[in-house]
Formats: sequence, C-alpha cells, structure tokens
Amino acid sequence: MRTLEDDSLPYAQANAWYPTCYKEIYIYFAIRIYMTLYVCNKLSNYWDTKEFTPMHPILKEMQRDRFQELHMRVQLAGKDAIRPFAKVSLFIPYF
Repeated sequence: MRTLEDDSLPYAQANAWYPTCYKEIYIYFAIRIYMTLYVCNKLSNYWDTKEFTPMHPILKEMQRDRFQELHMRVQLAGKDAIRPFAKVSLFIPYF
C-alpha cells in the first residue's frame, strides 16, 4: 500500500510537502468558501488564466498545487471522531 510520502515515486507531488501555518489554513478555508459562492465545473478552472475566462482573486493567494496538497491532507473531525483522526488536533489561534 502506498502512503502520501512514497519513496518509490521520488518525483510525486505528494513528496514535495512542506509544513503549513495558521495563516495558510485560513486562506485555504477562505478559498473553499469562495468556491461555494462561485461554482466552476472543475477545480482547475479557478486557476485558469486563458482568454475569455473569469479571473478569480484566489490566483493571488495560493497556487493550485498547494491548494490541492492541503485539500488532500486537511481533515476536520470533532471530539467524538473515530481513529485515526481522534489523535489529530488542529489549533488555530484567533487574533
């Protein structure tokens, strides 16, 4: 079984993971909210820069590859979550 970080695929996108911070998580959630307000057929359409396509403001905030990387790894679960997510705690300070 392959994991997200797989040594058999040295150039896989998942191997390029680097840690995130609360600011990037906020941006990720803001993009997810934006996607519910402005619906596109494909995820890649939000980052499309072709002629005659709308320019979305999220282009300036986060690259598509990074968004997909976070989307693949972010898992929200409540206090009653079953394993393995019961061990994960996401603390985001409020300012």
